[in-house]
Amino acid sequence: MGSIPSTLKSSNQKATKIDFAGINKDITRLDLKNKNLDSVPPNLSQFTQLKWLNLPHNRIEVIPDFICDLTSLVTLRALGNVIEVLPQNISKLTNLTLLD
Repeated sequence: MGSIPSTLKSSNQKATKIDFAGINKDITRLDLKNKNLDSVPPNLSQFTQLKWLNLPHNRIEVIPDFICDLTSLVTLRALGNVIEVLPQNISKLTNLTLLD
């Protein structure tokens, strides 16, 4: 049996919406840098095992509350966005060691 990839790196194409259909829900790394995203995709909440989330160089203004339910997150990278609001419950991310 083949191994299940734990990392998903999206294609180099810009996208305003990301379709995660058919993606293993147990991935631990997700790279969505430079995708021209206006917001964090809401269906990202299904990836509860994420440890590393890379969102740099998009147009994201708000980190949504559901991010706080991804309690396995160790790294949340969002440089190069125009983030104005972080979730009130960001302290729920007790494993988070890097937020930039």
